[in-house]
Amino acid sequence: MDYNEGIAAAYVPNVLSKDRDEQVWPPDVEAVFLQAIEAIPKLGRRKILVNGKPCGRNELISDYIYRKTGKLRTRKQVSSHIQVLKNTRKNDPQFMRLLTDTSDSDTLIDPFLYESQTACATPFNFYSELQMGDWAPSLPSWPLTFDPHAEPALWPFSVHLCLDNSDATSCLLAQWQYQPPISIFMKDPAFLQIKCPWRDICQLVARLPPNCPFLWNHVTMAIPMHLIFEESQFRSSNVLLANKLRAIKCTTYVYSFGVCVLESTDMQQPKDHHASGYLYDFCLINPFFEAFLKGIRTLTTCEEVSAAIDHLCMVQLYEDANTNQPLLVVLFIFQQGMCGNIQLIALSR
Repeated sequence: MDYNEGIAAAYVPNVLSKDRDEQVWPPDVEAVFLQAIEAIPKLGRRKILVNGKPCGRNELISDYIYRKTGKLRTRKQVSSHIQVLKNTRKNDPQFMRLLTDTSDSDTLIDPFLYESQTACATPFNFYSELQMGDWAPSLPSWPLTFDPHAEPALWPFSVHLCLDNSDATSCLLAQWQYQPPISIFMKDPAFLQIKCPWRDICQLVARLPPNCPFLWNHVTMAIPMHLIFEESQFRSSNVLLANKLRAIKCTTYVYSFGVCVLESTDMQQPKDHHASGYLYDFCLINPFFEAFLKGIRTLTTCEEVSAAIDHLCMVQLYEDANTNQPLLVVLFIFQQGMCGNIQLIALSR
């Protein structure tokens, strides 16, 4: 018997609401509900975009039940059922852990990362199913393999994000210095924090050769809100190292709250020579980020600023300009913080 079945077998409804619960939550719906609370992470006040609509956890549970059973249970019905279970199962700490938001749930860097000592459906498969719908099946496995000992055709060399003002002051928002592939931490894509539609990621991954690096850049920007002025200018340096001379094309997709708001293509020859190859410098669409920073300056609360930054995402695809061979993919996610650094992770299973 697995954990879900164990919960279902142990669950005894409150006597006073037994008839009503049996009508609204018959065994088949209850079993799927238990699967849902096991698979869907506690989000606190956070919401997840599903087909462009921001959804809280109860709405995701409602949607999960409908997809699995074809029976509609509203967000309010889910909420009411959870409250009943909190009373009837309050002496079961393991079960309560699935229902109750902790203080940590509002500060999780990765709202899709749900660690459990019990086996459960992975967030990767669940959110693939939710956001792709019937468009395509979920990826059964991550098809890309990262070999830290192999020489990459293209690799990040350095990243600097700055804000310049007319009085010659410059604020460093975030930076990253070269690390060889062998020193990069690897992460299972099952716990990828996704802020753009899964269908876009699936389409992109399907185009890549198995050995193409797919990197995840977690950018923590130290943004001095009091130093953003109308004349402020965003400046970025995004330097990459290629192992041989070639023209490189970079296609950039910018997402805000799950919607692709900008697509841009840039083609470059090397800017400089390095002992290990050739250096290219692709900026991060400076006009967009400059407008973005000036836009968040007008927001009235810290929560609104954090939400705007947290729901920003950028994907860059680098290809050989002559052959269209994919060389590298970098996914940037952003958050506001004090440190102003960038964590680079390679996705691999």
